[in-house]
Amino acid sequence: MTDQALYELAKRGENKAYCEIIKKYRGSLSYMIFQMTQNKTDTEDLFMEVVEKIYENINNFTPVKAKFSTWIYAVAKNHTLDFLRNKIRQPNCTEDIKNYHKAEKNTPEKQLIIKQEYEILKQCIKKLKSTHHREVMELYTDGLKMKEISEQLNLPIGTTVGYINRAKKKLNEKSIISFTDYS
Repeated sequence: MTDQALYELAKRGENKAYCEIIKKYRGSLSYMIFQMTQNKTDTEDLFMEVVEKIYENINNFTPVKAKFSTWIYAVAKNHTLDFLRNKIRQPNCTEDIKNYHKAEKNTPEKQLIIKQEYEILKQCIKKLKSTHHREVMELYTDGLKMKEISEQLNLPIGTTVGYINRAKKKLNEKSIISFTDYS
């Protein structure tokens, strides 16, 4: 089926057509995003966000201006660029969570600072409004993989990824502490 036909069906609300679009572009979009981020986890998260963005904005595509595939790649590229810009501007709470698990804890002072900042982060997570965001982020900070979290909460993996992304975004927006580099 052509892109134009898939677009027309997806625009009318045909979920099968939308799934076909995602299947068709999954590899190339993921590759493009990975080339920009050089991070597998970010690539997976961004791909899911791009899928959601395409779904929400499919009615904004105008066939006269560009091919459907060009629009899809533009959505992915622009979303990834926005992510990279925000990553530069904002302290990254989730990287600090990972650093907490990987950090060399060679001095008592460093151990104490890391522990205090980690506790503050956990308190920030508990203040998230959505129960799902709170549950997911608590499991995420405990070092569980996405699949393990989705299985434990009995949620689809896409939903889990979405909850984590939105929670990360909220935590970074409301960051009250400047996290240090533990490496």
